[in-house]
Amino acid sequence: MRRHLPTLIATTAIALLVPTASLADETPAPSVPASSPDPAVTLPVEGTPWHLRQYRAEDGGMAGASDDAWIRLDGGALTGSTGCNDLSGSYTLEGDTLTFTDITPTEASCLDGDLVAQEMAVLARLPQVVSYDFRTARGRDATNLVLVDAADGGHLTFKTLQGRTWNPGYDGVEPMPEGYVRIRFEDGMAYGQGPCNAFAGPFTQDGLDIAIGPLVTTHGACRDRERRLEQKLLGELQDARSYGFESGSLALYDEQGGAIRTYEEERTGD
Repeated sequence: MRRHLPTLIATTAIALLVPTASLADETPAPSVPASSPDPAVTLPVEGTPWHLRQYRAEDGGMAGASDDAWIRLDGGALTGSTGCNDLSGSYTLEGDTLTFTDITPTEASCLDGDLVAQEMAVLARLPQVVSYDFRTARGRDATNLVLVDAADGGHLTFKTLQGRTWNPGYDGVEPMPEGYVRIRFEDGMAYGQGPCNAFAGPFTQDGLDIAIGPLVTTHGACRDRERRLEQKLLGELQDARSYGFESGSLALYDEQGGAIRTYEEERTGD
């Protein structure tokens, strides 16, 4: 059962959840909204790292991304990666009209054939883009960014960790209680529900780098196991220094690039 108590405390250490500062008693506890976000508000095209999930291959069919290629649009400048080489260029955005120019990759050699095919497709498709669209992924509380060509074909599909609700996976890591432990990233904030308390705090992204916290939590009475699991969860989140997607799951990595834990996107509806 979710606990909801009005007092919040600040976490100042990863290993121990020690209250050192109190927020106003009237402050509502952080929580994860149940409704799907408005893409125009919580998923802006600009300023958000978008990760390639599908691209139109040379044979005309859609292929899954073989590595974590991504793009970011900010102030007319395009940055990102094809999965092999870094990417730079320019873009123009007016309403839902979007065009790219001066797309330039770095010149590293790609030995993986799938990465070569992906890079060639990305470099070929981006100049053909004329607009964009948000299309809801069926059965999921999120939207994907689709870049559309002049024939109204969606030939590059991207997703972001933002505006989605994520449940911690197990993958050999100590499991969290099923059903309600979750986290969400929106508008520069990470917030969610731990094994005992709700929590919230800032987060930032820079390419594939990420920083989460410091986190604050409600101060509910917890059983020893719940408290230990919650300290572990908050410590993992604050240890994260980079992230990526593995078969659609969100993966967090520590400073040495070691995997911390993967998170599954929470399904909604049927």
